[in-house]
Amino acid sequence: MYSKEEKRAIGKEAYDKVDTLANLARKYSVPYQSVLNWRAAYAKSIGEVSLKSASSKRYEEMNEAELRAELLKRDIENARLKKGYVVKGGGKKKVYDTIPD
Repeated sequence: MYSKEEKRAIGKEAYDKVDTLANLARKYSVPYQSVLNWRAAYAKSIGEVSLKSASSKRYEEMNEAELRAELLKRDIENARLKKGYVVKGGGKKKVYDTIPD
């Protein structure tokens, strides 16, 4: 069992992207979801807006065509993640990068 300070430190490591969430979970012998929760708690403690609250407000302001375009982007991103890579940049500067374990 980790103290509040230790959870905050692990959350800070995850937030600062010192290592992947999966590696941090293994390193501290905790479930992946715990590291995810501690990172979110750390972000909230420093005043970072959560993705859920920021995106839900933005979605409400979109029309149907914009929502469909956003959904298509998410579907493409999910397909790439399932195949194990992410795309960084765009246009001629697009780079395909594998996802670290």
